[in-house]
Amino acid sequence: MTDDLGPLPKADRQDTLQQLSLKAFRNRLPEETFLFRDERVDDKGVDGSLEIKAKGSFTNCRAQIQLKGTDDGPDKFNNDGSYSLSISTSNLNYLLNGSSPIYVLWLAKTAEIRFAWAQDEWHRLDEDNPNWMNQGSFTVRFREVLTAAELDSIRDRIVRKARLNRRIHETLARNAPAERVVVSIDAETLGSTDPKELRDRLLNGGMTLVSSGYGKQVLEWFNLLNPQAAQEPRIQLVAAFAEFSLGRHHAALGHLGQAVIGRTHLSADDRLFMERVRGACDFHTGKLTLDEYVKKEEKWAGQLSGIQAAGHRLEVTRQTRLHERDLERRMALLQQMRETAGQIVADESAFPAQKLHARLLLLAAESDDIIAQVIESTGQINIRQEAGLPTAGMASQMMEDLEPRWVEWKRQSRQLRDEAIELKHPLLVADSMADRVTAFACVFGIRRLNSVLRGRDEMPLRALIDELIVEAEKAIEVYRTAGSVQGEFRVRLQVADLHELVGDSGKAKAMAEEILPVAEAMDYGFLAARARQLVEGDTYIRRYAALVAERKPQTLDVLLASETDERMRSMAKTWLASVRAPRDRIGMTEKESFTMRQIARERVNWCRHLDLISDDRPLQSPTTAFREEPERFCKCRRLGHKSSEVRRDPNVVIADFKRTFCSVCREREPWVAEG
Repeated sequence: MTDDLGPLPKADRQDTLQQLSLKAFRNRLPEETFLFRDERVDDKGVDGSLEIKAKGSFTNCRAQIQLKGTDDGPDKFNNDGSYSLSISTSNLNYLLNGSSPIYVLWLAKTAEIRFAWAQDEWHRLDEDNPNWMNQGSFTVRFREVLTAAELDSIRDRIVRKARLNRRIHETLARNAPAERVVVSIDAETLGSTDPKELRDRLLNGGMTLVSSGYGKQVLEWFNLLNPQAAQEPRIQLVAAFAEFSLGRHHAALGHLGQAVIGRTHLSADDRLFMERVRGACDFHTGKLTLDEYVKKEEKWAGQLSGIQAAGHRLEVTRQTRLHERDLERRMALLQQMRETAGQIVADESAFPAQKLHARLLLLAAESDDIIAQVIESTGQINIRQEAGLPTAGMASQMMEDLEPRWVEWKRQSRQLRDEAIELKHPLLVADSMADRVTAFACVFGIRRLNSVLRGRDEMPLRALIDELIVEAEKAIEVYRTAGSVQGEFRVRLQVADLHELVGDSGKAKAMAEEILPVAEAMDYGFLAARARQLVEGDTYIRRYAALVAERKPQTLDVLLASETDERMRSMAKTWLASVRAPRDRIGMTEKESFTMRQIARERVNWCRHLDLISDDRPLQSPTTAFREEPERFCKCRRLGHKSSEVRRDPNVVIADFKRTFCSVCREREPWVAEG
């Protein structure tokens, strides 16, 4: 029936095997976990990409796949059950420039799929024969069978590699050698073709441009240089960093080899950075294992000196402070940051970008401290209210005390943003904008919480929020260009919080739903937790409003009765600070906190009408507060019974009252009776 079509090309069995292997591989992939993209158009050695999906969302965590097929049966297998296949060396080199490359083999006769990680093969070959790259081909031994369990391990490895790749990229971008001059990034500058001008820009601002996401443009400039300029060691290092930023690790190694020749002309910072880029390339191409790379990272951190060491110390202190919950320790760490940042700013050898970066880190910590003080003071006011102590004027006094710091913070924030723009350093501009958005969002959030506490939920003006969102979107664009996923997500979540602040919960939830799966996949724990709260509608404002609305005796007693010892000790510290008593009285304050929990438990489990009345007159003065146990007596709120004697020991007072009045009382009602 097709004889009249004329001569046609014959179907090739290898083409058929490729189609079968592609079909078989796709059929094994769970749709909820993987998406396979066919990339055989203009195929240069990659047949497709495998992207991880998380809860129906795409993560951009990918592996590149090279598919093979064979009609060989078990009689062609090796003695150990593996199957050997010869592959060109150039194909392996090509694959290793991609992300998490995998060889996949379809065994047609057994309907079996096997796989091998390209980086594992590189590592094995390099150990067996360091000169194997001179060969035209090499042999892959396919041992692993693609099962459901192995698919889980493939998914986990792709995600782990994507997380590490992102961390390495952002670490290198943040630790690129500082430069005194940064070129402007605009249409006119990017279009320049003057070789001499381009050489100067690459020497003085190339590292910053690559860090800011302009690696492709830097390489285009590099190709326009005169041969002599292109061979300069620092320009070769810039080119290596640019190639690395684009995932072309072998090309980066080639430039590094050229830079090594003139390493004596490089600064100490440049030489250390060169070693870090080489280590990252070696890891990506399989020459270093994860453990080996982590050990090298630790060694590099120990080799830092001068300004670089101070910058590293500032970052470590900042990270430590972010995870510290003890207030006194946080204050000590903030002081360390002030001292280290001051050293960097005062050092004449530091570049403007290094000084500005140090000041931005410190400014972010200062805003965090201001906000923490507001939260802490608000907590102290609430505790005093619960204890029946006067709080009139405390809130206004708190804001009056903090206002000078907040005004100064806003002034410095504007100044640093303007300096970053003047310096034309994209990442620092983004950092300055992101920090401003975060601080103002927190302040607006605290103001709304305070309005909820006063019984009227007052949202910030929409116009103010819109201004912040515009600034945030500018920062997001820079982070996205620079490949800083964590920076981008941090600000995007802040924008979602801003929408929530003005009552646009639908918009906030939609944004969080986009962020959550990727944040979880990339192991951004804190960002994922925040996104999850927005998705579930469990925001801090809603929780606080619900707590205020349900502020009934039962609710407070049940919450207090279930508090841990650690939490009660923390409350004792806050209580002690709220009455400004000497710190050496913390033991007595903790005892009083535990007494509050004790009577709450009595109301929950014994009778809701039982009350322990303590003499609060000593709390009116720091001199007498918590100096000794107060005198106490018990009282029945329902029937009006009172203890016949006033004593200090709460256990004795409670036991005597229960024995005298409660043992035969028919109106005893524990809170637990209500559910």
